Amino acid sequence: MRNPDQIVKNESPAQELEQTMLSFLTLFDLQEVTIAEEALMSVFKTRAEIFDNLELGDAFWENLTPEKTFLARVFVDQCAAAKNDGRLEATLPVVTAMAFRIQERYNKLMDLVKYELDERLTIPTIGKTSGKASGKTIGFTERREG
Repeated sequence: MRNPDQIVKNESPAQELEQTMLSFLTLFDLQEVTIAEEALMSVFKTRAEIFDNLELGDAFWENLTPEKTFLARVFVDQCAAAKNDGRLEATLPVVTAMAFRIQERYNKLMDLVKYELDERLTIPTIGKTSGKASGKTIGFTERREG
């Protein structure tokens, strides 16, 4: 885990803090949210400078991971509990920008699903005369040749 007092070259203090918090979250099983959430909330409450200096800028939202998503959720919960609407508004991404990111990722997922389905429907068969393998695409109602 990174030491919050260490500064890595080419990273701003805000980026370093973000990376430190994400490294901290890798220590937890994020499916057991209670323990990880309590630990992160404890950090935010006992080390107010961490909460105050944490910035979730545009780059943060571009490539979400489970740790980033969890950090954002707990950060939002802490802002809401503190009734810090200004900070919350400044932190959350613009809805249309996030919608475009979701659409882009969804399109990539659908391309992968289509590719996988196409690959599953292409069954290698052995040609009767040549002995060479060839791919044959079958539909759901066709039967595989023996």
